[in-house]
Parts: sequence; structure tokens; C-alpha cells
Amino acid sequence: MNGFSVEKVKCNNCNNEELKRIDGVYALTKVEKKEQEISFMPASGIPVVVFVCTKCGELKLLPAKLLGEI
Repeated sequence: MNGFSVEKVKCNNCNNEELKRIDGVYALTKVEKKEQEISFMPASGIPVVVFVCTKCGELKLLPAKLLGEI
């Protein structure tokens, strides 16, 4: 895990230390807009793990590679 500990993750909004991990690995993808058309660019995506604050609901995305998920 490269010295990174999920236990040290805090909510940026309320400083809550209880973040719940959402199962699975997701992708944060680039979006391009040309006039009125929106295109998702999955080839430029970053695999992420999603956490949600149990107090305020803020989402935190962490690189899946950093967590050893990929």
C-alpha cells in the first residue's frame, strides 16, 4: 500500500474519521463537450475507490493503485 493507510483518511468537510468504503473499483473519466454534445472518454479514466462520510455524506475518491486494488 505504499505506506498509505485508509485508517488515516478523514472527511475534508467535517473532519469525521468514519468513512465507509463503497464496494468495487470505479473510474473517474474525462468528459469533453463540443457544442451541445457531451462525450465520455473512458480511455483517459483513472481507477478510483470511493469512500463516503458517515456524518455529512461527502464523497472521497482515492486512486485504486495507491490502495493496491489494481
